[in-house]
Amino acid sequence: EGIQATGNPWIIDKIDPATVPVPLQVVITSVQGPYTARDRKLWTFLLHAVFDELGEKAIHSLSVREINAVFRELGGDHNTKWLWESAKRLAQTTVEWEATFDDDRFEQGISSLFGASLSKKARQTGTLNFNFPPMLIPIIKQPSRFARLRVHFLMKLSGKYAVTLYEILEGFANRRDGQCRVTIDELRTWLKVPEQSYKSWKDFRKWVLDPAIKQINDDTD
Repeated sequence: EGIQATGNPWIIDKIDPATVPVPLQVVITSVQGPYTARDRKLWTFLLHAVFDELGEKAIHSLSVREINAVFRELGGDHNTKWLWESAKRLAQTTVEWEATFDDDRFEQGISSLFGASLSKKARQTGTLNFNFPPMLIPIIKQPSRFARLRVHFLMKLSGKYAVTLYEILEGFANRRDGQCRVTIDELRTWLKVPEQSYKSWKDFRKWVLDPAIKQINDDTD
């Protein structure tokens, strides 16, 4: 029922790509925390991996080695240390949302983005025990507007702003006119460009927008 993920996040398949729906910026209105582009990729991958379990299981458990194997196949790090650090940053990140549900309820809220066990025992067993906060699950499972992301395509992107720009553009790709119309200030906010950086349009385009667009377009997938 409702919006579903497609494909298999554990198998890289161009014919049947792994895709997962994520709420758009108009739903997730603010994200505050130390998270990075790599953290966003991990969050998206884990979301797809347990999408069918959301709301059914309180805690999800996955092998760190197996998670890292998929990232490594797409050009990631061989060492799994990054994954624990990434999980910690995700757990320190908060999100605010505004959502209208099918029964016309309008809700606003704030929640952590992620939860994870980072104990010594968990690290020793190589198992990541994590959850998506209960208040956030209805927003994820039934967003009023969402983008369907290609998980492995996203994981291959490495540019600082390419990951977020790809997420934004996928949100507009399936609209009736297929066009993205936002103000520069909105785009700067969504991309989390530091307030004092690239203030002129020329610099913003040269150092933020053009490199991100090039990396997205350079991938033949």
